[in-house]
Amino acid sequence: MDQVLGADAKSFRIQIPASDVTLAAKEIVCFSFFSTPVGGIWIGTFVTIIGKPILADGIYNVFATDRTIERVVVREQGEVVPRDDLIAAALEIEQKYEGQYDVVTLFDKNLF
Repeated sequence: MDQVLGADAKSFRIQIPASDVTLAAKEIVCFSFFSTPVGGIWIGTFVTIIGKPILADGIYNVFATDRTIERVVVREQGEVVPRDDLIAAALEIEQKYEGQYDVVTLFDKNLF
């Protein structure tokens, strides 16, 4: 997680099979969730990466121009984060970017 949170935005390149998404020729937001235990606590982060998709050989390559830590979730060991709270947070972040960007969610919200 440290490599994701501490990295410069230009360090990120995301590859998305063209068969998985339909993208316009504008910048996109790739949205993901990372989590890790740290001692007796659990830390999760919602991260967005903005970049312009470049199609080559059936794959969109997205080279990031910006990275934002949207939200951090911290819980003590054994404390459960309500699934609905995580889904609501994800939907709120997606809605923040819809209309201005194509939004590609890199995780399945149903797996929370």
